[in-house]
Amino acid sequence: MRKCLSSIKAHSNKYSIKCHIYLREWSNNKNKRMYISSLLNYKVEETYKYSCVVPYKNDNIFTLEKQIYDEKYSHVFIDKNIEIESDLYYLYKLLINSRTIEQIRLEVYRSYCAYENNFINDMKKINWNAYIPFSSVLKEPEISITSIKSRLYHTCMIKNIILNIIKRQQQLYIEKNGDENI
Repeated sequence: MRKCLSSIKAHSNKYSIKCHIYLREWSNNKNKRMYISSLLNYKVEETYKYSCVVPYKNDNIFTLEKQIYDEKYSHVFIDKNIEIESDLYYLYKLLINSRTIEQIRLEVYRSYCAYENNFINDMKKINWNAYIPFSSVLKEPEISITSIKSRLYHTCMIKNIILNIIKRQQQLYIEKNGDENI
């Protein structure tokens, strides 16, 4: 049986934060490091790996927006994605200033999940409040699942598991901290 790496990515576009689940590996750069923490508690030393979705399939983006992309970070072009590893300041700079980036997919968690129980336990370890602002008026996050050669092939089941975990964490957060919108 082949291994399945699950990567949780929070998608940020210019209007909202969405959560997407992808069961696939990133490109060849397997030795990259990534720390899990809140997007709200920015720390300079933390490095995040993320992928920018653009409407073009080549590196013409650099010619369109030379002043936005910083040369000190490596930019890997794969299809319609630009994979970047940088700090959050650079991520926010791209998000605010770029005219060609449609989405930013932030890698939140990576693990090996052979069985459903392992997957559920791994998803419960994620602090979803760091990536999704919890409140009673929050819409259900948009989740997209891709499963390739995995025992966890039923994408609707995986989506329901993740939504239930997020809703449970949201409920516990509101019970503990209250809700500003009530």
